[in-house]
Amino acid sequence: MIKWLENNKTLKKETKIIQDDFYKKFFQSETLTKYEVKPTKLEISIKKPEINFQITPKPNQSPVLIINKKQIQLDYSKNTWNANLKKLKANKYAAILNIAHQEHKISITIKGGFTEEKLF
Repeated sequence: MIKWLENNKTLKKETKIIQDDFYKKFFQSETLTKYEVKPTKLEISIKKPEINFQITPKPNQSPVLIINKKQIQLDYSKNTWNANLKKLKANKYAAILNIAHQEHKISITIKGGFTEEKLF
């Protein structure tokens, strides 16, 4: 009985080591990766309220754009991450792009209305 308990303790230690290694590899690889964010435009039109980002390296999880305490999931297509901002009005917004627990602060301007042209 005593030998079984000693073997069981060893098994628990080995299992814990394997679990710790897995968590370190999985979670630290995401959090230690430094992501580079390049928005294609920071001024967008109210007519087409979409903002696009190029993020390198490509994250394993979908990034989240936070504007006015609302989370907007980004979609991935053609090497860019896209966010649809249809529900926002024309204004300047301070946004946070959250990628694997890393925050990138971004200022986004949505332009709307008409522009006057000189007649003469």
